[in-house]
Amino acid sequence: MLEWFKTPSGSYNLTLILSIIAWFLAGVGIIAGFNHYKVKTQDATEKAKKADSLRIEMEEQLNEAKSELNAIKTPRTLTQTQRDKLLELLKKSNKGKVVITYLSVERDAESYAKELLAVLTESGYLATLSKHLWLQLAYDGIYICAWEPDTVPYFATDLQNAMKEVGIKVTGSYQPDFLETLKVPRDAVALVISNKKYD
Repeated sequence: MLEWFKTPSGSYNLTLILSIIAWFLAGVGIIAGFNHYKVKTQDATEKAKKADSLRIEMEEQLNEAKSELNAIKTPRTLTQTQRDKLLELLKKSNKGKVVITYLSVERDAESYAKELLAVLTESGYLATLSKHLWLQLAYDGIYICAWEPDTVPYFATDLQNAMKEVGIKVTGSYQPDFLETLKVPRDAVALVISNKKYD
């Protein structure tokens, strides 16, 4: 094989050998450069994917924050559909005494309490609105407060279920001292409109 590199006089053709080596090194350099470019391109693609994923995540967080802000700014109120359905359900339910009270420092609580009072009264409940000034309540959201777990009136369960059916989240609690302060009769419950609850 080395005979290819010899001149007619029998000596090695250094120019040819050096040219072949140069071509070989150039080829290796091109391949290395291509591989380097390929690696850099893959790296850039990965970084772009990560940046895009981060952007999507940040957009989702921003949309969630906007939604929460809107929920804070939007006052609670009964839609006409909710009102009509709630009235229909409560007219068919067990009736009883309900004292409605609300968190005085919550911007929409009083008006929402009055809306619920109107529906309960129209449906046949013996509902009243307490004038008690509450600056703080035990729980967030809307809840029905009974005297004891063993003495929850049937109508309280009907009221809770009806409200849930129209999309109003209502929990239950037992606070004798709270009811005592409100002067709630033993055969009644309190419907409490506290501050907005966020899940």
